[in-house]
Amino acid sequence: MQSQCLLLCFLALVICQGTETVLDLFPEYKIVQRRIDALENDNKVLKVEIDALENDNKALKVEIAQIKDKQIRPAFFSTLSKSAVLSNSNKVLIFDGVKVNRGGGYNPSTGIFTAKRDGLYHFSCVIYGDNGRDVGYQLNKNDLLYVRGYSNTGPHEASSISVLVELKKGDRVYIKHRHLGSTEAVIGNDHSSFPGYFLQD
Repeated sequence: MQSQCLLLCFLALVICQGTETVLDLFPEYKIVQRRIDALENDNKVLKVEIDALENDNKALKVEIAQIKDKQIRPAFFSTLSKSAVLSNSNKVLIFDGVKVNRGGGYNPSTGIFTAKRDGLYHFSCVIYGDNGRDVGYQLNKNDLLYVRGYSNTGPHEASSISVLVELKKGDRVYIKHRHLGSTEAVIGNDHSSFPGYFLQD
């Protein structure tokens, strides 16, 4: 009964206040609500600032990666440790005896050098034909012929090529056999070699 009376008194008070609301009757609640609104606005501002920082961080990572790329000066030198028989015009000659591989661009499992940065590169190759036999070979840039090489017939005959190549990051360079339908052999034991290195941007 007492609680009902209090409720009736409260309702009468609200009615008597006319345009006043419950919030007007409790100023502390209004203060709390204002603080909540302010915190929500602050949260929105922080969200914008965090997004901007994340974008700046992504841009910074890209710049760091570019700087690291420019610090790399790829260079490799690899030899043929064992004699290789070339019986297919598409066969890549794999120089597996890596002596130098700065920048890790040369893969001794595939015989392919992959450029780590754009620039001008120098490559050369020495091919020593087994028992003085002919060996037809070529240096490829990606999947296209760049320059041909030919080891002449004769005892202790070797052939060499030396080239300059403009490369983009990700371009590939390798030595492959080029005499279709012929079986030829290259002497290993470090007689044949394939070096290359970055010169300049």
